[in-house]
Amino acid sequence: EFQNAVKTIMKVDGKMNFGDYFPWLKKFHLQGIRKDAKSAYGWLDKLCEKFIMQRMSHRESNLPPHGDLLDSFLDFRQDNPVGFDVNLIKVLLMLCFHPFNPYQSLR
Repeated sequence: EFQNAVKTIMKVDGKMNFGDYFPWLKKFHLQGIRKDAKSAYGWLDKLCEKFIMQRMSHRESNLPPHGDLLDSFLDFRQDNPVGFDVNLIKVLLMLCFHPFNPYQSLR
């Protein structure tokens, strides 16, 4: 499921957007990239939240930690509850698995 979400994001983000080359076309969203991106990112957001909630319930059951990046984020959250919430962990997880292209415009 997770690999599917990441592949979909990469496909959507890899599409050439004519609005980047013809700014007056940007407002029309002719290629439907924005709609596809919203859908794909929404799916990945829900998936990341599911991972986090499963891991939090795992931790509440006093089972041994997995010792991975998500456990590190949750440990940090436990030590720093103010400002480091589940939404920030979701963003950090998405950034870990998303190839960042600094030349791609924000849509």
